[in-house]
Amino acid sequence: MRTFRALLTTAATMAAGVALVMAPGTAEADTATTAQKAWSCPSGYVCLYTGTAGTGQRCYTDISIERWTTPSCNTRKFMSSFNNGTAAGGVNHVHAYTKYSYGGGDYHLVRGNKGRLTSDEHPTGISIKSIKWTSS
Repeated sequence: MRTFRALLTTAATMAAGVALVMAPGTAEADTATTAQKAWSCPSGYVCLYTGTAGTGQRCYTDISIERWTTPSCNTRKFMSSFNNGTAAGGVNHVHAYTKYSYGGGDYHLVRGNKGRLTSDEHPTGISIKSIKWTSS
């Protein structure tokens, strides 16, 4: 009976997790699988990837986040990004910051652009701590 109850608890927890990822206005993470194509990013979201060219673990959001505290996202270094925002409402540019409260380095991610987040100074990627959606 305990094993069956544990399975039910696990199933309920997994179902709740899936519902959370699918809810609008979220900032979440998932691990890319072999079935997931590079640069996979839902329409209306900005996606950050731990690998180059839109590969690796993906963290994404469609809202501004002053303190990105999702554990699987705020402890990662990102090597590439894709702003798959929409033109609706004119708020389609993203500013990704290396510090909380929109501070530190500012990476401007223009709608529709896919790019790298590495440089000579940051060859292993950058940590993003806050994200702001803007009109420019």
